[in-house]
Amino acid sequence: MAVHPQSRTDSVPITPRAGARRGRLLRKLSGALLGALWLVVAPLASASSGGIETSDVVSDGQEVTIRGSGFGEKPDAKPLYFWDFGHGSTASSPLSRLKYTDAIRGTLSRAVVATGSKSALQVETGGNDKPAGPENGVHFASDSLYVWIKHRYEFDVRKSSGPNGFNLKAFRLWYPFTNNLYIAYQGTGGSIIHPAGTQESGTWFQMRPKADAWVIDEYDYKTSGIGAKDGVLQFAHNGVRAWGPDTRFVMRSEAMPQRYELLFFDQVSNNEIAKGTYQYIDSIYVDDSRQRVVLSDEPSWREPVNNGPESHREVQIPVRWSDREIRIVVRQGSFDSLAHTYLYVIDADGQPVSTHGYAVTARDAPTAPKAVTVH
Repeated sequence: MAVHPQSRTDSVPITPRAGARRGRLLRKLSGALLGALWLVVAPLASASSGGIETSDVVSDGQEVTIRGSGFGEKPDAKPLYFWDFGHGSTASSPLSRLKYTDAIRGTLSRAVVATGSKSALQVETGGNDKPAGPENGVHFASDSLYVWIKHRYEFDVRKSSGPNGFNLKAFRLWYPFTNNLYIAYQGTGGSIIHPAGTQESGTWFQMRPKADAWVIDEYDYKTSGIGAKDGVLQFAHNGVRAWGPDTRFVMRSEAMPQRYELLFFDQVSNNEIAKGTYQYIDSIYVDDSRQRVVLSDEPSWREPVNNGPESHREVQIPVRWSDREIRIVVRQGSFDSLAHTYLYVIDADGQPVSTHGYAVTARDAPTAPKAVTVH
């Protein structure tokens, strides 16, 4: 395999929340699946750290070390749970911090598959009111949560409505089973987020689910104080926010002071939807921290609300994390190539350490052959 001379990119300004910093991180990336690749990532390091370089030779699925500063500490580096249904298993990934031992609702199928995958979890939406995927919920014991899901509704919510509509609760947090918050799509055409029991009314928003298309939904949560309208739940659909970044919610009250502790996906209340109405799930990432690493097609971090350009964001799997160094397992996901993608480190407040992407530029990087399975 040919080895190419080392190349560099010019340093560009990066301004973490701790202050203005500059630097660069250099990475080589090669792999048998994609041919000999050299990836240059610029910049992660600060001037005070001297400008840090790495020479990791990796391919999709291998480990890469990101070095810099201002990442914050994350004692539990790995995600709480990660499911990779796209690669033939309903079990939680060994890259998860915990092993999920409860029921997974759905069956593996090759009927509808995301780019870069070979299977998906097919879930019957019609005729039952059980949640999709982790049927009995995902337990967590923190005041923060980050959730990433790549899935596809093989139906139109309005057209597929039953006699009483289509009350699809796409995302739901519970303190079992009194205090809950949900994001729901209605067959009548409305979309709502509602902290039920603690806030008098829900908030309607414009975003609607896409039919017959793979999408990436992200949920970024932090609980509220008791009786305080300071709780955070941000919902982004292919990188587009459903409401403004300053929106806050009352998630706990004097009567219901408990924090949410169970997460559910895609449950239809009062279900009268026809059987044979399916959704497909490629992968799910759940962590009890808002910190994460994302690979995106955005050179600069954008936060459009309701409309604007969509983005493609593949979550990466951290296995080690400190303020100056993060070790990740690379996920190419549905990107055709790792060329022309950008890394972002997101901090404990759900904000990018820098809004400038850490550019991953491949030399001699062919598109992955369609017959090759990558993830």
